[in-house]
Amino acid sequence: MTSDDTTSGAPSPDDRAREFAAAVRAAERQAEQAKSEVRQLETAMSRRDFLGFVLGATGGAVLGGLVGWGIGASTGDGDVAMVAEPTTGGAGDVLVFYPRVRVASVSELEVGQPVSFEYPLVGQTAALVKLGKPAQFGLGADQDIVAFSTKCTHMGWPLDGTFDPQTCVFGPCPGHFSTFDAAVGGQVVLGQATQRLPQLMLALEDDAVYAEGVVGLVYGYRSNLLDGEPVEVS
Repeated sequence: MTSDDTTSGAPSPDDRAREFAAAVRAAERQAEQAKSEVRQLETAMSRRDFLGFVLGATGGAVLGGLVGWGIGASTGDGDVAMVAEPTTGGAGDVLVFYPRVRVASVSELEVGQPVSFEYPLVGQTAALVKLGKPAQFGLGADQDIVAFSTKCTHMGWPLDGTFDPQTCVFGPCPGHFSTFDAAVGGQVVLGQATQRLPQLMLALEDDAVYAEGVVGLVYGYRSNLLDGEPVEVS
């Protein structure tokens, strides 16, 4: 058998390139169709109802698909409800609404001084902080108010008291030295953690800041609102 015989019937590099280009064009058409459907839904549904529809239908949404909605944006039109179960793969991929709890007053926040609280369950420690610079999904006039779980995503060590106002990072973790950037969605800066900190969904009404959801799965829980006592709703 000759070398030509071993490749008979196999597509040539040019054929593969054409097939790949066709697949890319098809994917682009599907993406444009999806964007068109999203725009139609946006005009017909409220922000919260729309997110609930997307998450309920797909089982979750990547953060990139939520950037345009601003996780720190004000919502404020009644009680919120859980619209999708968190997944165990990839903390921060799923936005889940929970009962709303008042966390702090904007007028009392000091730049670089975290406010500790628990959400959505007792024992699920978190921190709200005004960074002093715009942040991803930041809340308020300066878009710099954010909140995160303070359980390290590596092995659950506490990050309480580790916030550095100069660099806007949580950490290093006392267990294995992971650090997380609060200005860019809690992304891992260094250390053994591979998942960003779960970011809390915030809403602003007058001077009050409320927690009303979580992006991601708090370390050590099958579901953020199971296996524990919910914090008191306010």
